[in-house]
Amino acid sequence: MNLLHSSDSNSIEIGSQVETPAELAELRRIVHQFLAHYKAPAPVIPAPAPPSTPNEPFEMQLGMHLFHTIDKDSYVEWESETELSISALRNSFTLSLSPPSNKIVFEGVISQREGNRYASHGPRHFKAANMLYKLIPGDQNSYTRIRGTYTRIPTTSNLDQLPESELESLLTATTNFIQAVRAFKDDYK
Repeated sequence: MNLLHSSDSNSIEIGSQVETPAELAELRRIVHQFLAHYKAPAPVIPAPAPPSTPNEPFEMQLGMHLFHTIDKDSYVEWESETELSISALRNSFTLSLSPPSNKIVFEGVISQREGNRYASHGPRHFKAANMLYKLIPGDQNSYTRIRGTYTRIPTTSNLDQLPESELESLLTATTNFIQAVRAFKDDYK
């Protein structure tokens, strides 16, 4: 028994040593008297994450999608009206929207050394059919980046109002781009 008042007044010790059938019967009677009415609480099962709803802002939907699919430490935030900053899988990414054409461009930061391996290692990782990839060399003022231009043009420039099928495709494309960049960065074969 713990040496606490609450333990003394609110606990029943269940460890016991019995030596005769009479002692065992007495123990069973006590257990029945004090615990027969007790019902164990139902186990708590975590509820699944609620599905995205069209009323949620795009950045929240993307953040939840990344959280549930690839990185619980991901972070999504609008940097401007047309550029979304994404932190996921220990790297920085952007998703840019170009109105009025509604073209979507992804970029992922890589090192110059990783950029030197793009021609030999890139095709292994950057092969999504709905994306056009390009290496953007850095200089003293900017990082080297991998750019992915999404070939599916959304029907609206307001990502908060995307039809469900377009939203799901864009969320999946974003996840795939982030995973491809991470896999490329980790590929040192």
